Amino acid sequence: PIKGLYELKDHKEWYRYYAKLYTSVEMDPDDMFKYGEAEVKRVKAEINRIQKQMGYENRDDDFYAYLKSEKFYLTKTNKIEKKFKEKESVIRKNLHKLFENITVPEFSITASQNTSQLASPGIYSNGRFVYNFWDGRLNVRTMDFLIIHEGIPGHHYQYSRQAKYKTRRPAFTLGVSYSGNSEGWATYAESLGKE
Repeated sequence: PIKGLYELKDHKEWYRYYAKLYTSVEMDPDDMFKYGEAEVKRVKAEINRIQKQMGYENRDDDFYAYLKSEKFYLTKTNKIEKKFKEKESVIRKNLHKLFENITVPEFSITASQNTSQLASPGIYSNGRFVYNFWDGRLNVRTMDFLIIHEGIPGHHYQYSRQAKYKTRRPAFTLGVSYSGNSEGWATYAESLGKE
């Protein structure tokens, strides 16, 4: 529907269907929304704690201006890719602390040629991690979560493991991609940290 599911007579059932499809969770969409609101409140409290710790308590404009300062940006792709490779090296050295299988193929890291701010911060596809470089710079504060989410132990690790065991998987799963699984895994991997 042009104006979204809400214009359908049975929109609540459709919301429930898509919520389950993309999360694999049996949860009422209204409860899911409340959970989302609670997460936003939790994150805002963490931001406020960091602001206070850094001397920016009740100074939102100053705090966000500081976070946007040029000191947090890299503009040379060779420096960006070197820094990503350094982070990947730290992750590979520590992978054994969390995973039994630590043999992970190499993957390439490259800047996106997309000139849209709306593109995602990074994508992974076929052994390649592509970071968004739409305005000719990359915020260094995004690098840890990006290399973890898109690379190791995120998508690259996950897909390389799946490819290795492809013959052991049931045939009906081979042509199926489930974003709740792949994005869920990569988001979980972010919480593991690089050390």
